[in-house]
Amino acid sequence: MVNIKYLRMIDRIAAWTLFGVIIIFLVSGWNMTGRIQLFPAHIALRIHRLTHIPLLILLFTHPAICVYRTIIRWRRKKRKG
Repeated sequence: MVNIKYLRMIDRIAAWTLFGVIIIFLVSGWNMTGRIQLFPAHIALRIHRLTHIPLLILLFTHPAICVYRTIIRWRRKKRKG
């Protein structure tokens, strides 16, 4: 069985990475639409396209780890209680 400490560490890394990717995704999207102008539109489009796959991977990884850890906790409580 996987050690809970390592799952917690991986989950926190995934959560903070997801937060950063979402910020980059939103800023590049706003830049493409013209709401803000931080860099040229073609660079914003490239950044936006490059963040799709990491965003999807992290959007599934983070909740999956959280659900797995919750199920393990529930099982431990059932055994003790």
